[in-house]
Formats: sequence, C-alpha cells, structure tokens
Amino acid sequence: MGRHRLRRLTWGLTDQAAGSLTSLALSVAVLRGSAEGAAQFAVVFLVHALAVGFCRSITTEPVAQELPAWDGDAVRGHVRRSAATGVLVGLLSAAVSAALVRPDTVVGLLSLAFTLLVVPTDSTRGAWIGAGRARAAAPYSLLQFVAAVAGLVVVLVTGSGPWALVPLLVVSGALVLAALARGPRLELGALRPRHWVYAAEWSVTFGMGQSSGLVVSALGLPLLPLLVRAQGVLYGPMSTAAQAVAVLAVPEFVTARRTRLLAPAVVLSAALTAGCALYAVLVMVVPAAWPAALLGHAWEPFRPVLPAAAAAFVAGGLSMGPLVALRARGAARSSLRAKVVIGVVRLVLPVAAVVPWGAEGFFWASAAAGLLGGVWAVLALRRVEATPADEPVPEPVA
Repeated sequence: MGRHRLRRLTWGLTDQAAGSLTSLALSVAVLRGSAEGAAQFAVVFLVHALAVGFCRSITTEPVAQELPAWDGDAVRGHVRRSAATGVLVGLLSAAVSAALVRPDTVVGLLSLAFTLLVVPTDSTRGAWIGAGRARAAAPYSLLQFVAAVAGLVVVLVTGSGPWALVPLLVVSGALVLAALARGPRLELGALRPRHWVYAAEWSVTFGMGQSSGLVVSALGLPLLPLLVRAQGVLYGPMSTAAQAVAVLAVPEFVTARRTRLLAPAVVLSAALTAGCALYAVLVMVVPAAWPAALLGHAWEPFRPVLPAAAAAFVAGGLSMGPLVALRARGAARSSLRAKVVIGVVRLVLPVAAVVPWGAEGFFWASAAAGLLGGVWAVLALRRVEATPADEPVPEPVA
C-alpha cells in the first residue's frame, strides 16, 4: 500500500509539474511579444482559470469521495463526460473572452482557441487524478509541455509572441479528440452536471476570489490582469506544486476521515506555506535579470509590487489543509459556508484596496485575505470535529 501511494503521488506530482511548466513556458513566450498582446493573453488566462475550476466543480468534485472506488469502465465514462463538458465550458469561456479582448488580432484569436481546447484537456486530467489514476493524466500534461517548449523556441527564433500558442493548440486539439473517442457511449443526458451545489459553491468561493483581477480591470485598471499573470509566471511552479499536493491529499484524508483531521490539516497548510515562503524568498534574492528575462514587457510594471505579490502568494496556501479535510469528511455545508466567507473576503478586500493604493494595495489586500481565510478555515474544521453528530461522516467507500 505504501509503494502504491508513493507511485500515485509521484505520477500526480509529475502531471502537476508538467502542467505548471507548460503554463510557465507559454506565458514567457507570450510576454516576449507585444505589450498589448501580452495584456490580452493575461485577461484570457484569467478566464481560462475560472473555466477550469467551474468545469471540475460540475464533473469530478461531486463524485470525489466515490470516484477512487469506481471500476475501469465507469472511470473511462466519467473521463469522457468530463472531456465533453470541458468542450462546452470552453465554448462558453471563449465567448466571454471575446467580449474582453480583441478577437480581430492574431493573439486575441489564438487566445480564444486556447480556452476552447485547453479547458477540456484540464478537465480530463482532473477526472483521471480524481479517480486516483494520475498515471493516465500525466501523458496529457507531458505532451502539452513539449508543445509549449516548441512554441517558446518558435518565439525565440521569430520574435513573434502569438505563435507560441500554435503548437499547444494543435496538441491539445488532438488530446481532446482522443479523450472524446474513448469510453462508454456518450449520451446527451450524461452531460448534465452531477450536482449544481458544487458549481454554486465554487462560483461564490474560489471563482469569486479569482475574478477579482477581472473586476478591477473593468473598473479602470487594465494593467492588473498582466500583473496577475506575471505573478503566476514567477510563482506558478510552486503554486501548482502546492495545489497538486492538496488535490492528492484528498483521497488520503478520505481514508483517515474517521480520525481527527485538524492536526494533519494544520500540518499540511504549514508545510505548504513554508515551501511557498522559501520559494518567494528565492525569487526575491535572485538577480533581477532572471525575472526580467521571464516576464519581458511585464517586468517593469511588476517590479514595484514584487514584495506585495510575494506576500499574497505565500498567504494563499494557509487555508488549503482545512479545506481538504472538510472535503474529505464530507462536511458539505460547513465547507460551503467557509468557502463563501473566504471567497467574499478574497474579492472584496483586493477590489476595495485598489482605489486608494493601486496595484500594490491589491496584492497586499490579497495577502490579508489569505491570512483571514486560513484562520476561518481552521475554525470551520474545528467546529465540525467538535460536533460530529451535526454532520455525520459518510460510510467509507469499499
């Protein structure tokens, strides 16, 4: 069992690392293009992140506790449904993006195709990982990483940022077709969301918090999405690794949900936060030429907000452990209440701080929101474990 878990963790980390490096290579390539094109891609990338989270909330999240015990045919059916749902959500996200960028430009048009094709591949990867079969998800992310590196090479040779997207779009399109072609017969009714509660939960929690950059952009600070994308480039590898550990911890916490989870949840958050803090310090002390080479046109406007962005990045992981434990315990109501509070705080504080303090205030307020969210999540988990009769733990899945 120990070796089996180790292999599963290794494949999961491999998949998440490849996915993170894909985003890094792609963003670096696009940021080396024109400043206008980089800003447009930054907006579309925010929409893409929201679409991926929403898609997983209506496919894999509702069956997270049962999915690891499903047999092969059931899992393949779930993967196929997730891919098809990803296509529909990708179409919706492309329509939303078209209202925020210029689709008549090359980078705008390719960015719309990016949301259309990459959302379903991310949804497919999430389905495999949720089933405890990260080994099946890794080829998707590894092939996309190779394509992103090829796109970066194209940009370095030609100097044209938008063409970095082309290899990734071709590979992602092939992966989507492959995912749709395999599995049990796909009925239209099977695409119905498994549980709208999870979609509503995600939308008013993490979705609300992640949309703060788009809200501020609409309020008159169009540079902010570019700064958020720059933050994602610098801290993305570690952020993705932390999220991967949290995702992979869910099935492990499920197996131990009859015990008290507060202590391991706090340990998980502390370990992730410490890792993020160490990474942030390394980013701060490296020569300025390194982040400048990564961020291109975004480096000069991002440089003054680097300390605030680092603080926001570190504080973002404080709530991960308790939220994983709440999900593993099946404490849906408590999880929803905690995430609603966290989502509102992550939206309201940064948006309110923009008016008096600009972009730097946005990131410092995001750090404060992360700290408050971590405290609130711990209190929510403590209340659940103090009153187990109010929210009984489901029977373990065979």
